[in-house]
Amino acid sequence: LLFLSDMALASSGYDRLWKQAQRAQESDLPKEVVDISSQIMDLARTKGDHGQFLKALLLRNTYRERLEPEALEKDRKELDAIMAEDGWDELDKAVLSSLAAESYGGYLQNQYYIIRQRTPLEDESDLPLEQMSASALKARVISLLKSSLHPSTLLLDTSDKEFMPLVEQDKMSGYFNHDFYHLLARRALSLLDGL
Repeated sequence: LLFLSDMALASSGYDRLWKQAQRAQESDLPKEVVDISSQIMDLARTKGDHGQFLKALLLRNTYRERLEPEALEKDRKELDAIMAEDGWDELDKAVLSSLAAESYGGYLQNQYYIIRQRTPLEDESDLPLEQMSASALKARVISLLKSSLHPSTLLLDTSDKEFMPLVEQDKMSGYFNHDFYHLLARRALSLLDGL
């Protein structure tokens, strides 16, 4: 009974916070969106709710990048640290890899004119984003996308419903039996198309 009470409390907390985040988005208050999504992330971490955590992480990073020029580098480091933590299963790591690939890819697309002028170095693995060459960034995106699709059998056997509220089903997902592999593959193809 106590467990059900905790679940109901977390659910009502999520609902309240998501409504606040929605209002902040509609009012164009990015700082407030960042603060509220951070609260959702904290709640989700304490409850072990990875779907809520990942959705809030994505929202927070999107709005934080509008506010802070250096946010993309912070987000990249944070995503790398989160992926290295214990407690994330293969499905979670696939989603995190997809989100990280999107982050790197977005940076590459937005800064391509500047990045393509950089001279590639022999080893760029530990360089900050501001120093990586276009080829190194593309290689990193491709590596992350491969990681996101690596547990293919597991992803094919997993319904995208398991990642609610992060995932919202649409008409296209019905064509693929709502499996998570096709969702991540569509994201990967869309990202690669933009590189």
